[in-house]
Amino acid sequence: NNNNNNNNNNNMSTHRSFSTTSKNRRDEERDKDDDCTDESSLDPLTQALLSQPRHLKLRPMAVKRLTDKLKVYEGKEINIRVSPWKLNLVCQFAAGLPMNEALIQLKFCKKGKAPLVGRVIQRTANLADIRDGLVPSQLEVAECFSTHSTPLKRMQFHAKGRTGKKFRRHAHINVKLREINFHLKIAQARTSNQKRKWIMRKAVAEAEAEKKREEMEEMADLERRAKEVAERKLKGRK
Repeated sequence: NNNNNNNNNNNMSTHRSFSTTSKNRRDEERDKDDDCTDESSLDPLTQALLSQPRHLKLRPMAVKRLTDKLKVYEGKEINIRVSPWKLNLVCQFAAGLPMNEALIQLKFCKKGKAPLVGRVIQRTANLADIRDGLVPSQLEVAECFSTHSTPLKRMQFHAKGRTGKKFRRHAHINVKLREINFHLKIAQARTSNQKRKWIMRKAVAEAEAEKKREEMEEMADLERRAKEVAERKLKGRK
């Protein structure tokens, strides 16, 4: 018995030392990642948000005031032949995520209506692009849920010549995309890792927006040149 107790004590001490070593290693890697973050390339507001203490929280009214100023785009699909409860299970994969991540979640979802929900989100994003020129990385899925549609009443056959009623359920999809306020997301992040993720997403969104702006300027220039060439040909004919 004494030998068994000694072996158990040795195993416990070894486990404690291993867990302590792994914890120290994780802390060193976290500090290394913090040192690798190049804060000199960030704007002053992002630097201030990155260095704020964790215990500070934004007031709900301030968050609501900032959120109400953001652009919102709504999309829907009506009268889908599926139960609204089953469709809501798919919508929960996308709700609350940035648009690109929501589409990835739906891409690998094995539910039958996942591609349909993805198409509705993509169609709503196209609306944001047409109206205000926003790229998908600047949008988040603020709301995604299903509601009841008018069911079809049918006859349910039972034994011994008896019948009853059954309903073929239909549902609607409601999607609301909202512009992302990256500074607000960084301020709301609880950990430094979350803050770094939002800083990376902000950099990707700015790069894509700049690329889109350059493409739009190039298209406008080509259209202007084509218009000038058409006017010259028209004058030459006259």
